[in-house]
Formats: sequence, C-alpha cells, structure tokens
Amino acid sequence: MPGNQQQSKTGDTDRTYPGGAKGRGALCSFIRSHYSCIAATVIVLLSVGVTVGLTFINKKEISELSIAVDAIKSDHDIIRQLSTIDALKCDQEDMRQLSTTVDALKRNQDDISNAVDALKHDQDHKRQLTTSVDALKGEEDDMRQLSITVEALKRDQSNLSTTVDALKNNQNDMSTTVDALKNNQNDMSTTVDALKNNQNDMSTTVDTLKNNQNNMFTTVDALKNNQNDMSITVDTLKRDQVNMSTTVDALKRDQDHMHQLCTSTSADALQHIQNDIQQLLTTVDALIRSQDNPRQLSTTVDALERNHDDMSTPVDALKHDDNVRQLSTPVDALKNDHDNIR
Repeated sequence: MPGNQQQSKTGDTDRTYPGGAKGRGALCSFIRSHYSCIAATVIVLLSVGVTVGLTFINKKEISELSIAVDAIKSDHDIIRQLSTIDALKCDQEDMRQLSTTVDALKRNQDDISNAVDALKHDQDHKRQLTTSVDALKGEEDDMRQLSITVEALKRDQSNLSTTVDALKNNQNDMSTTVDALKNNQNDMSTTVDALKNNQNDMSTTVDTLKNNQNNMFTTVDALKNNQNDMSITVDTLKRDQVNMSTTVDALKRDQDHMHQLCTSTSADALQHIQNDIQQLLTTVDALIRSQDNPRQLSTTVDALERNHDDMSTPVDALKHDDNVRQLSTPVDALKNDHDNIR
C-alpha cells in the first residue's frame, strides 16, 4: 500500500512537472525500493534527535519538536491515505479492466455458445444428412428391388399370357368335351330308355314263360289222359321206337341247350328259352295231330314229361333269380345319373 501511494504521488508530480519526470522517476524508484529502510532510518534519527533535543533543548524547542512530530505524523497519515486512494484507483481501474475482461469473456462465451449451438445444429444437420443418405441408400435398394420386381412381373406377364393362351385352348377343349358330354348324355338317355324297354320286355318274357308253363301243365295232363287211351297202340309205338330215337336225341340236345340257357340271366337267354318252349309246343301240337301213330306218341309223351320236369327247375330258378331282380337296380342308377347330369 505505501508503495502504491508513493507511486500515485509521483505520478501526480510527473503530471505537474513534465520536465523532471526522468530524475524524479529514478528517485521515486529508489524510494520505493528502499522505503521501509528510509522510514526506519528516519524514525530512528527522529527518535535520536528528539532524545538529544529533549536533553539539550529547552521546553520551547521540545514543544516545537512535538508540533513537528505531529505534523510528520499527519503527513504520514496523509501519505497513507493518498496511497490508499491510489490503490483504490488502481483497484478501480483493475475492476474496470476486469469488468471489460468479464464482458469480453461474456461476449466470448456468447460467441462460444453460438458456435456450440451452430456446431450442434451442424451436427444435427449432419445427422439428418446421414439419415437422408441412409434413406437414399435404402431407396436405391428399394429401386433395385423394384426393378427386380418389375422384371419378375414382366416375366410373370409373359407366363400369364402363355397361361391365358393355354386356358383359351383348354376352354376350347372343354367346350368340345362339354359337347361330347352332351352327346354322351343324349346317348345315355337313349341307353336308359332302351334298358327300361328291355326291363319291360324281360318282365313280359317272364310272364309269358309263366303262362307257357301253365299251358304245358295243361298239355301234359291232356297227354297223360291220351296215354291211357293209347295203351292199345303200344305195340305199334314200339315198332316205331327206332324211328323216334333220332327225335329223342334231338330233344335231349335241345334240353341240354335249354338247361345252359336257363342258367344265364340275360334277355337273349330268356328269348332262346322262349323260342325253345315255342318249338316244344309246336312239337306237342304236331304230336297231337299225329295221334294215329301211337307208338311215336307214347315216346313223345315220355319225352315231354321229362322235358317238363327238366324245364320246371330252370323256370323256377328264373323266377327266383337275383340277377333278374337286380337288373332293375343298375337301370334305376343309370336313370339317376342321367337326371344328375341334366
């Protein structure tokens, strides 16, 4: 603090007398560097002087010396106050500089904050750019995939055109098939009608066979009655037995053929049986007309009895034949299929 006061005082003197600034500056520098020693020396000298003065000087001088000491003390206090003021001024200037520095720092801080914000903004912008670049890369990949998809769609379109052509050809084939099915349906309808007619014919044939069997029963009974009447002509019939053997063999062959036909369930077999029965009836009629030959008639009667016994079995079998009964089942099934197709 005293050095600052001395410097302030010297500065004031330099401003007052600009010409002696250099010498006074050197003196002030010396005083500032040896101020404590000078002050101690001055105090010691003053103390010695006071002591000597007190010893050798009278009271008036002691009083004057006391006044001088008080003046020195006052000057010393003034110097201290001036040093304090100079220090305060220096501190004030330092505060001003510090304020300026603080303001500059604040401005720098604001600039730094703005720079940081700009950097953050740039960083965000960079991130956005990175995101945009990634998005563009993704869009580029999507475009590649889209190109691949377009190529695949083109190939699919070509394949679809081929498929459409194939479908058109299939449609034409289906149209042809439908026409063929319609024709088959018409043919099936005709077949069903024919089967119905055949079923009706078979029913009629079975009824005819039943009637013929009844007629044969009546004929056989009549022949038995005639046989009793023909006993007188047995000798004559024996002589004609040789001639009738051929007829008997033929009847046996017809009987075997009839037996084979009776085991079948077809309409043709029934028709053959009916024809054979008609032939037998014709033969019986012929035999009745030829009653003049008793021996031949007796042999024929025996053959007819055997034929009757042999025919009764296949006729009964035809009555109870499941194949004849079941023939109506496929006919009905064909009719249902025909209705479903319609």
